[in-house]
Amino acid sequence: MTSNLFPDVSWAMVHINVKTVASSEDANTAFITVLDADGEEVIQSDLEVKDGKAAATKVFPSPKLWWPNGEGDQHLYTLKTTLFGAEKVLLDETTTRFALRSISLIQRPLDDEPGTTFMFNVNGRDIFIQGGNWIPADNLLPRITREKYFAWIGMAKKSHLNMIRVWGGGIYETEDFFDACDENGILVWHDLAFACGDYPIHDAFLENVTKEVEAQVTRIRNRVCLALLCGGNEDFMLAEMGVG
Repeated sequence: MTSNLFPDVSWAMVHINVKTVASSEDANTAFITVLDADGEEVIQSDLEVKDGKAAATKVFPSPKLWWPNGEGDQHLYTLKTTLFGAEKVLLDETTTRFALRSISLIQRPLDDEPGTTFMFNVNGRDIFIQGGNWIPADNLLPRITREKYFAWIGMAKKSHLNMIRVWGGGIYETEDFFDACDENGILVWHDLAFACGDYPIHDAFLENVTKEVEAQVTRIRNRVCLALLCGGNEDFMLAEMGVG
């Protein structure tokens, strides 16, 4: 699912794509419903499934926007997708939350200085970033419960942070982490998991890296809190030092 928020934020276009694992003979209709945060129905539509795929583009007039902490509310919509087969037999259903916002990284040349700016613009507003660094919250990952994620991210919010950078030497963070950031207005700068190393470049390794990156980007790309994906941590520095 992708969205386009128009510059005056008066309306948005949301592109919904459904892909099934059932054969085209099994699945023939996808029924989508979009609810706002109060449970009010915003959109309802039947989509025809062909060759396991269905798509639709919907217009949101006067969208309720998602803002980083300190800039406004974090409005989240819910998309429910129900898959039907012949004679309206229910095959599967799933729900996901999403939000409407625009974000861009502004890199403009500096006046009379080398380099460029490095700032974020959200919903047409330049945002002063107040961030912190995130390493795994516990050496034993199963001990990091959903409640702990929300408690830690809640403390970041109370400390007036609006962005967390997930260190590349840690893990690809969990759905609970992203849920907490979505709900609390914490933007996420997420490193890919390549840190402090001089990595091989032979074909087998690159193929494995490609699969890893594709899987993780597909998993988290629709998260409203996701502001930036970074290639890694301190890798170019080590290469330039001739380490390895």
